[in-house]
Amino acid sequence: MATPTVVRQAQGSWRGRSRLNLPWLPEDKRITESASTLQVIDGLDSSFGTVSYTWEYEGVPQAGTLIFAGAKDPEGDRVSGLTGAWADSWHQSASIMTLAEIPNGTETIRLQGSYPAEEGPDWGWRLELELVSPEALEFRMVNILPDGTEMWAQHGTYHRA
Repeated sequence: MATPTVVRQAQGSWRGRSRLNLPWLPEDKRITESASTLQVIDGLDSSFGTVSYTWEYEGVPQAGTLIFAGAKDPEGDRVSGLTGAWADSWHQSASIMTLAEIPNGTETIRLQGSYPAEEGPDWGWRLELELVSPEALEFRMVNILPDGTEMWAQHGTYHRA
């Protein structure tokens, strides 16, 4: 197992703001913002990575954790076949979502999974972790409707703590 280079570069504590998009609410209440923390850990010998984060909704603390690992290319430093598991106190149900990499040709980590809707086909989640600069990090969540339409759900912007 291995982690992408971005995990080693982003390792540490981050502070910032998390914006939450709730498109079913009236327009003036759809987007809320809160203080947020994020911790990136590159596991033992870069064998796995963990992203843990906190934020708030209507004054209630929320938290989530994403753990992931992939296979290191024996002829280089590239990691492929990234898989992950995600739990979140607000965005998730009582289960842990399994995620698979969406290759994108960049150092941005993109993992996607699906969940059953109350009615009809499954919906999806995509989580993205991008090191914008050595001192700036973005963590994004995208909800994916069964027809493929994407709606941003959360966008966190962070700086090193």
